[in-house]
Amino acid sequence: RPVCEQLVENAVEHTDNGAPLVEVSGAERDASVSVRIVDDGPGIPADELVGITTDEEPTQLTHGTGFALWLVRSVVDDYAGTIEYDSRPEGGSIVAVELPTAGDRPEPADEPTDHGG
Repeated sequence: RPVCEQLVENAVEHTDNGAPLVEVSGAERDASVSVRIVDDGPGIPADELVGITTDEEPTQLTHGTGFALWLVRSVVDDYAGTIEYDSRPEGGSIVAVELPTAGDRPEPADEPTDHGG
């Protein structure tokens, strides 16, 4: 739940037009559940994605400033899931999260995942 809430909230907050378009869809596959959040905002700058959708380690010059994406990444990592980002050709973002179903996922870690921060 926090993952979807944070991603939808981010999509709405970072869209400058008065009526943001945010589409949320989900699907269940064999042993996983996926959620896609699509918006018509400005997109997510590359420096905000370092360490979020990539395995690249953030540095003092390349790191995000927002907390929401770090929270999403931490929760997704704790449940052995994946998060992917893509830009929409017409503007906006597509964020896809995939998590194993309850019977197929490991128990979450007791301590937060360290993302180099």
